[in-house]
Amino acid sequence: MRKFLDSLRKAAVNYWSRVRNLPTSKNELINYCAVGVSCSVLSSIFFWYIKTNADQYSFLFKNNAVYNRISKSSPRETFNFIGSVVKKCVPSVVFVEIKDRKKLDPIFGIPMIVSNGSGFIVRNDGLIITNAHVVMSKPNALITVTTHDGKIYDATVENADLNTDLALLKINPSRSLPVANLGTAKDLSIGEWVVALGNPLSLTHTATVGVVSSVTRSAQELGLSNLSMRYIQTDASITFGNSGGPLVNLEGDVVGINNLRVTAGISFAIPVDYAKDFIDKYSNTKAIPMSSRNMDEKCIGIATFDISTDLVKYLLQEHKLVPEDISHGVYVWKVAPNTPAFVYDKDLLTRQYQQRDF
Repeated sequence: MRKFLDSLRKAAVNYWSRVRNLPTSKNELINYCAVGVSCSVLSSIFFWYIKTNADQYSFLFKNNAVYNRISKSSPRETFNFIGSVVKKCVPSVVFVEIKDRKKLDPIFGIPMIVSNGSGFIVRNDGLIITNAHVVMSKPNALITVTTHDGKIYDATVENADLNTDLALLKINPSRSLPVANLGTAKDLSIGEWVVALGNPLSLTHTATVGVVSSVTRSAQELGLSNLSMRYIQTDASITFGNSGGPLVNLEGDVVGINNLRVTAGISFAIPVDYAKDFIDKYSNTKAIPMSSRNMDEKCIGIATFDISTDLVKYLLQEHKLVPEDISHGVYVWKVAPNTPAFVYDKDLLTRQYQQRDF
């Protein structure tokens, strides 16, 4: 009991000694408050400066734990470079749909859809570039374009170049439209990341990712012996409906126009430099009527690949009916519209028959 009373007495003495030492005048209280506020402000400024210059003062933090929390973002933010590219580029991508005015839906009585593809805006007043094969050779065609915000416009073919497979469409929007930034394919390198944007199988706003497999794939290698073009080869997935959409680099610049897919992992795009020349040359000329095409020119009507061991391996992965022992011939990857050869995409031609009359 005595020990308890002694400890209580000592506590009381300590308390009253602290009370006697407290400031008693108004000026003393103001001085103490001023000093406290000043210290608080100075310490806040000090830690703010250290935080904003964490790179220089990271040694102050034990194990750099604070520094890591300040300077490091989440993995999604740090490595989401593909998402940044898509966010930047997708507003300029459009969905192109072709309907036949004379083929009406038996139930609703409206023109039936016969084809679709992709494109992207190159001028804010509604000038759009796409592939010529998407919009040309479509009799009684009614072309509509759907922009990223869901608005639908009627479109007309301003110009088309069947050799480069490029076409310009024009819509008449009531506002300025977002425009794709046209880069160049001249400095593109093998192994570089690219993103293909478009509407494969009518699935709008689709993005696929891959790398550049080749930057100088000649037209002759693709069976287009009458062209001097070179193509970008990529393993980014490009399929029906992607045609005409942009192939962009990680800067968000268009480097190519998606053109065709041969098989899984082998797709091709037209270098954007051809498109830039085409736009400069043709953007102010009149539309090309379908009847103006020179039908006297002779052509086989198909584009082919020579059969190779690598191509056979790819085909066997997708089509189990391909003979494993095939060693020669050509693979048809594209058939010109309205050519009556009874040859279809993905046909394998291994023999040439003598023509005969029926």
